[in-house]
Amino acid sequence: VAPANVTVGINQSQTFTVTAKNSAGFIIQVNPTWSVSGGIGTISSSGLFVAGGTAGQGTVTATYGTKTASATVIITENGWIEGLVSSKLGATASKKVYLSEAPTLFDFTETDGSYSISNIPPGTYWVIIDADATFLAASQEVTVGRGQVVSGKDFYLETQPGIPDIPTTTLPEF
Repeated sequence: VAPANVTVGINQSQTFTVTAKNSAGFIIQVNPTWSVSGGIGTISSSGLFVAGGTAGQGTVTATYGTKTASATVIITENGWIEGLVSSKLGATASKKVYLSEAPTLFDFTETDGSYSISNIPPGTYWVIIDADATFLAASQEVTVGRGQVVSGKDFYLETQPGIPDIPTTTLPEF
């Protein structure tokens, strides 16, 4: 079952899939029966799990014939902020994105500029990117609800004065 372990916000959804193999080790398509334990939510016949309205922990199980596989699911009241950081120089990898009210909650941008800050208690926060030698600082206010994923909190970083728009290369004289 994938994902095998996942944290889901209250009243949020998560799709589960199952990979089955026959006795020869080849992957086969199956339509399992899905179930949920722990009173944490519901799951459809297609594997779409919908979390309940309270925090807790339980299990999602796929059953096919005599075989079963399970995933651990934690339901949280905390939320996430996700976005993309870019500039006229392209994606900005390794930029620290953090919450001013909770600086221990942060993420570093991936090579494509994406970031995801998790485990954020419900509330309103300032999402901050500090200035450096290349870019000016940037910030925006974001409100996170109970168990909510706030997507699309993108930043476009302006370059510091004097930084060229495109990388420059100096060729040696011949």
